[in-house]
Amino acid sequence: MTPENAAIWEHLQSLYARNKAPVAFIDESYRFSRGVEGPDFYLMAGSVMESDLVVHIRTKLDELVGVDYWHTTDAFSRQDLEKIKELLHYCANHLHQFFVFVGDLGPEAPLESYRRHCFLQLMAKLEDHGCRLMVFEKRKRLSETNADLALIKLGKSNGLLSRELRVLPASPASEHLLWAPDLASWALRRRLAAQDARWLRLALGTVTVVDASPLKEKKPGRAAAKGPGPEDLVGPEGEENPRSSNDSMPWGGDKVQSIFRSLNNQAEPLIDPRTLDQLIASGFKI
Repeated sequence: MTPENAAIWEHLQSLYARNKAPVAFIDESYRFSRGVEGPDFYLMAGSVMESDLVVHIRTKLDELVGVDYWHTTDAFSRQDLEKIKELLHYCANHLHQFFVFVGDLGPEAPLESYRRHCFLQLMAKLEDHGCRLMVFEKRKRLSETNADLALIKLGKSNGLLSRELRVLPASPASEHLLWAPDLASWALRRRLAAQDARWLRLALGTVTVVDASPLKEKKPGRAAAKGPGPEDLVGPEGEENPRSSNDSMPWGGDKVQSIFRSLNNQAEPLIDPRTLDQLIASGFKI
């Protein structure tokens, strides 16, 4: 562990020790190709656990992975499929997963706008759930991390988040619990971008899903038959089986949104998406 990651780890331990509320760990996945490879979208996953289970769940994830590194995309590339299934199954049975989705924001919207919509909506929903401490995966560039911190400040100054909320960036190298939202967001992206439902089936335990797209009319998809437990609905009827492993398969934005809206346990965004769109536009130059 690098000195920087060691410092982050020590800081997190002090926060965990004082925190008695649920803790959330946040990561994202997206497709942004300006329509070349299919409709653009951004999604974020928040993996929530009770504060007294933080150590136990981290220890179990470490045991299941067996090494100090995990990234689901890399594991899929090397065909470590049984490990992915095992981890998804464990997370589905021990965590409450929150998913926030933002579809097409328009032809001129930059990727950063998608992230800001998703991130603020997810933080608001997690805080409403009782989380007072959140850890999100730190991005590679300092300017990107600073942009995330500026977004959090914007949310607090406009009353969208409480000033007492603690939201910290960290690397998965320093906090392995960030592996959980990496798994969940990867599984949902496979469903939306590749029409591959098998992974999301394993990820669906206790979930809350929010479509925070500001420009699209929200029309729930036609429900398929509901199965027990984590085998609940993962898409409109007739599309529950994997049909492609190609992440770049082109299909319409309305179809992607319909798939997301067909997931169980839909919740409305706590922040009006159009109002948030205006706030983000006024608070940031891009």
